[in-house]
Amino acid sequence: MNEKELYQKCMTVVSKNEGGYVFDINDPGGETYCGISRKNNPDWEGWDIIDEYKKSHTLKRYDFIPGSYLESLINDFYEQKYWRSCNLFGITSPEIVLNIFDFAVNSGRSTAIKKAQVIAGVKVDGICGWITKNAINAFPEQLFIGTYRAARVNFLKSLKTYKYFGTGWLKRIKNTHF
Repeated sequence: MNEKELYQKCMTVVSKNEGGYVFDINDPGGETYCGISRKNNPDWEGWDIIDEYKKSHTLKRYDFIPGSYLESLINDFYEQKYWRSCNLFGITSPEIVLNIFDFAVNSGRSTAIKKAQVIAGVKVDGICGWITKNAINAFPEQLFIGTYRAARVNFLKSLKTYKYFGTGWLKRIKNTHF
């Protein structure tokens, strides 16, 4: 599988995990669309389309706005902000790649990579280079995934917002597979 195919396969799962429109007062990211936080990404071009749509439509929780241009903006956002910066291509297990990528989208690139590095037993610097990839590739797939998911759960439980979003986050982890 080439990198583009792997990215698209991962995005299919991540997109389901992220959902549509949400504006939850308990979310520090504020208004989000497909997981893209307005507070953290105020200059994202998709907000213009969403704001225009909201002038004539009421958006409810998890609603999607039709249109291929908005979909392409979402895809480009995740590819640039998370996929490229995580640099996961070269990890031989697509399932491991998916778990790291989904954690990066949910909790930040650096956090996701650092947790993987701790498990792999390499220098923890938040950069997924060949030393990290080779160490991950040397791990039995299911052992790595199980240990990684446990570390992810522990991290999420440490967050103040776990009481609001913990159930959804745990469901997300359970559903992060091909």
